[in-house]
Amino acid sequence: MNIGNVSLNIFYHHRNKEGLAKPYTQEYVLRGKNGEPLPYKVRIQPALIEQDNGEFMAFFPTKSEEIIEEVLKKIFTEQNLGIHDAGNSESWVKFSYSMINKELRKNKCSRTHQQIKHSLEVMSKCILTVFEEGEEIYSNPIINNYIKFLPPSRASDQRIALSPTRD
Repeated sequence: MNIGNVSLNIFYHHRNKEGLAKPYTQEYVLRGKNGEPLPYKVRIQPALIEQDNGEFMAFFPTKSEEIIEEVLKKIFTEQNLGIHDAGNSESWVKFSYSMINKELRKNKCSRTHQQIKHSLEVMSKCILTVFEEGEEIYSNPIINNYIKFLPPSRASDQRIALSPTRD
C-alpha cells in the first residue's frame, strides 16, 4: 500500500478554549489484489505549535501543507536537490523559503516566509499513524526531520527535510 496515495478528508477541528485538539481518526476500506476488503484506519495527531504569547495551539494539516509538500517533491525531482536512500527508505530535499515561493508563484500562488515556515512546522510536528486490520503499520511525522541551516550570511536561508518513503 502506498500511504501517500490515501486521500484523507481533513477538515478544521474545533479546538478547545485552550487551543488544543484531540487526534482525528478516519476509517476506510481498500480492496486487496483479489478484491477482498482491507480495513484501514488513519489517525492524525495535531501539531502543537508555540504561539507568540508562549501558549501552544493545535494545528492539523490543511490544503496549504499539502501544497507545500507537493512543491518540495517538485524541488526534489526537477531541481536535483534531493537524495534518495532506498536502503533506509528515506529521501532528503534541500530548499529555501524563496525556492518554495518561486515554485508557488509559477502556479499563481504565493505564501509569506512565515506562512511557509508554519506549514513546514505543522508537517514536522503532526504525527500520521496508519492501522491495517487493527494493527499499527506506520507512524511518523509527515516530514521526519526539518533541519535549518543558517549560514553566517543567512543569504540563502537553506533548509533540508527528510520525508520517509511510503511503500
